[in-house]
Amino acid sequence: MERPNKAKIGPCNVHAETCHGLSGLFILEKQCVVVVLLEGRVADMVAPYLDSHGEADPHLRRGRPLALNRKRYHQVRDLWVTHKLHVPISQKLEGGAPDADWSTL
Repeated sequence: MERPNKAKIGPCNVHAETCHGLSGLFILEKQCVVVVLLEGRVADMVAPYLDSHGEADPHLRRGRPLALNRKRYHQVRDLWVTHKLHVPISQKLEGGAPDADWSTL
């Protein structure tokens, strides 16, 4: 796969390419999302943070205080540990979501 110039891609992509062979799992706390990068493909998931009612708040639209939910955190962590980053990406593609250019991430 031809890679763009490193000066034009974002820090998450540079880190994934440099350290993990084009794969990465990033928790973006300020957006309350998890980004999965795998060989040029991307999927986003709800971060493992829940409010006092046990509900997620993707992109922090409600603005309620959130706390880390250990069960959800371990589910995200297990994607990395068990080498299953392809699962959320496959689910996104099967759902008909178009590929986005997340190279600036």
